[in-house]
Amino acid sequence: MIEFLKIIGSALITACATLLGIYLKRKWEKQDRSDEDKKSVEDKIDGLSEKVNDLEKKIDSFSAALSDYTTKNDQEVCDIDLKTRCVQAGLREMLYDRIKFLCKKYISEKKIREEDYKSLNRMWQVYHTDLGGNGYLDGEMKEIEDIEKY
Repeated sequence: MIEFLKIIGSALITACATLLGIYLKRKWEKQDRSDEDKKSVEDKIDGLSEKVNDLEKKIDSFSAALSDYTTKNDQEVCDIDLKTRCVQAGLREMLYDRIKFLCKKYISEKKIREEDYKSLNRMWQVYHTDLGGNGYLDGEMKEIEDIEKY
């Protein structure tokens, strides 16, 4: 029986040593893989860091170009706005002159065709409302409303 126990004890010790060896080998392999994974992750992080730096440089360059474009564009918009206001002011003066001339003509004739009245009224609406004309022609337009339409 003692011999049997020695064999079993020896087998158990050998089995435990074998299992411990397998366990340690697997642990070291995992550790090696973990080190490799860490190295791989660190390499990836370094690569991403370089890409982020490149993107930051490109964004800075783009921002500078956009700023230059915006400044130029703002100036062009200001120039266009100024030109538009000048054209509107000129058109307002031309309409003022034309409406005043037609009002005097129709008031002196004391009659106006219905079609001419509608056309004159449309011109006055554009002059007065759309182009921001003053009220200087309001009196003449009131007189035109009161004259005979045919």
